[in-house]
Amino acid sequence: MLFGKGQPSSKVFVISRLLESQNRLVVKGRLLIKLRDRDVWLEEGEFFIVPKGVEHMPVVNEEVLVLLLEPKTTLNTGNQVNERTVADLTQI
Repeated sequence: MLFGKGQPSSKVFVISRLLESQNRLVVKGRLLIKLRDRDVWLEEGEFFIVPKGVEHMPVVNEEVLVLLLEPKTTLNTGNQVNERTVADLTQI
C-alpha cells in the first residue's frame, strides 16, 4: 500500500478492523499511527500491530510504502462500507 502526502489521513479516529488485528510493516518512509492514548511512529523496517477494535488514524507527511498483513476475508475499508470498498478481494 502506497500512501502519498496527506493520505489516508482523516480528521477522525476510525476503528478499521473489528474482528482482527491490523499488522503494518513500513517498507519505505515513515508512518505515524495516532491511537487514542498515544502516538506511534514507525520507521523503515519497523512493524506494528493495531489490536482488533482499537481506534486509530494513520497520518503521513510524505510518501510511505506500507505492507499490510491481514486475513483474506478483510475488506479494504474495514468495518466501513462505502464507494471505496472492494467486495471481490481477488481484485485488490
